[in-house]
Amino acid sequence: VFPARMDRTVTGDPIRFGDRTFPRGIGVHAQSRLVWQLPDGNRYKTFRTQYAIDGDKPYANVTVRVRLDDKVVHEVQDFVAWKLADVVQVPLGGAKTLTLEVDYGKNYDVQDRFNWIEPALLAE
Repeated sequence: VFPARMDRTVTGDPIRFGDRTFPRGIGVHAQSRLVWQLPDGNRYKTFRTQYAIDGDKPYANVTVRVRLDDKVVHEVQDFVAWKLADVVQVPLGGAKTLTLEVDYGKNYDVQDRFNWIEPALLAE
């Protein structure tokens, strides 16, 4: 019903948090899993992102995960609205796949619209 959208929220609006607008990101709705094959070799060293609930949804509550080759390398449970996550930086260490997950929280899928903000693979 809510496919992931590049550089927009899942409903098609610009990605915002507070008074800031972010040109790059991925809008999703829980429960979502986005998987990318990483390039062979060591061209990229680190994955970096921030994230936030889309808007001021009082019932939104999600579990956020970043996986490398199916191993959880970042997880936050009970992530709610009105918070901008600190920048997450994950060393890739030769991983073959990168997975971004947003899972149901305490309120199942009620208002669980979510934005991955400026996700990037970094060479250095």
